[in-house]
Amino acid sequence: MTVSQGLSLSELLQDHLPYNAILRLEKPQYEEVPSLKNVYPGQQFAVLRDSTDEVTHVFVERDALSYYSYEIYWEDVVGEIIEVPTTSRSKELGGVIKSSLWATIENQGSNGVLSVKLANIFAWSINFYRIQANDTIRVLFDEVVAQNGKVLDAQNITAVKFTHFGKPYYAFAYGDSLSGFQYFDEKGHTMKQMFLQAPVEFSRISSRFTHSRRHPVTGRNSPHLGTDYAAPTGTPIVSTANGIIETFGYTSGNGNYVKVKHNSTYSTQYLHMSKFAEGLTKGAPVQQGQIIGYVGSTGLSTGPHVCYRFW
Repeated sequence: MTVSQGLSLSELLQDHLPYNAILRLEKPQYEEVPSLKNVYPGQQFAVLRDSTDEVTHVFVERDALSYYSYEIYWEDVVGEIIEVPTTSRSKELGGVIKSSLWATIENQGSNGVLSVKLANIFAWSINFYRIQANDTIRVLFDEVVAQNGKVLDAQNITAVKFTHFGKPYYAFAYGDSLSGFQYFDEKGHTMKQMFLQAPVEFSRISSRFTHSRRHPVTGRNSPHLGTDYAAPTGTPIVSTANGIIETFGYTSGNGNYVKVKHNSTYSTQYLHMSKFAEGLTKGAPVQQGQIIGYVGSTGLSTGPHVCYRFW
């Protein structure tokens, strides 16, 4: 069963469980297992019945590799996390990008989540908002496969060659799956640099830095001193480098914004957030890749994006 827009838990399960059992599912479970008081569109449910056609278990998808199991008793519900049985296999994947990296990987029979992990590896050297048709990719990694043959995840990426605008980029892993991998280029230089290429996971660039742009809200020509990255509302925004929170707040133009000071030379600013990260305080240190807020459309904005400014 799949939760559709506006559907409640009682409406979803009313043909399978008595109302008092549904109420028990809505009560808090163990620390790791949430109650089912709030369900969301797209969430996957399943039920298990015994020989008398009574529902004994409710299963809820947790992520690609596990699910929640709720065992129904007369006066109680016991929840636990169950790992999906999987196997791992080594794979070499390569191809020419025609539309998107995600689509290219899925067309090769693997899981598109690999594209996100590649973007993280090359986050300091390639701006994935600017990937173009005919870029190429070749990667060695392990696929995680369910018993039914479905590819669930990509792990242990050991070597990558990415050709972007005709230039080859390499990444080689050092380490292991337990202690974690660090990545180096073909000259042995670490892949990490002072600044990430973008403050959000790749979606698309909706407006670039320019000294003259017709503003979509005011209609006047004015400088646009940043790069707009369009992404869904609520997408995490991260600091592109280590620094301290110089200021944050709201203005009618910027909406909710955060400014990070990285050193005596460089600062970055992130505009139009829907909300700030929990616990954000002025003067607090932030690490590269740390979430500082979430994509929104506050201030002078026509749609969800983050305007990223760099000084």
